[in-house]
Amino acid sequence: MKKFTVGLMGLFLFFLVSPGISQAAPKELVLGCNFILSGPAASLGLGMQRSVDRATELINPKGFMVGGEQYILKPAYFDSKYVPAESVSNLEKMLAQGIKFVYSTGSGV
Repeated sequence: MKKFTVGLMGLFLFFLVSPGISQAAPKELVLGCNFILSGPAASLGLGMQRSVDRATELINPKGFMVGGEQYILKPAYFDSKYVPAESVSNLEKMLAQGIKFVYSTGSGV
């Protein structure tokens, strides 16, 4: 019985001091998407939105590495309404939110 207790205590101490395998939560890479989601060309923007959503579904289960760090993709959608001034406004909103990566279609910025 004494050997069993000593062995159990040794096992407990081993797990107590051994470094555990921890996985840090992946960081998010926010992709600002300036698409035409309403207005006369909404079908173009909605198709682009579905494409980005599908790409996100395919990429995020495993994530991707940037500079040795694990990331997942998080799209943020902005509606340009096919109006150039709205695209500029959307870009300003993205920059104010700290979004560094932008994907824009339709009325240009």
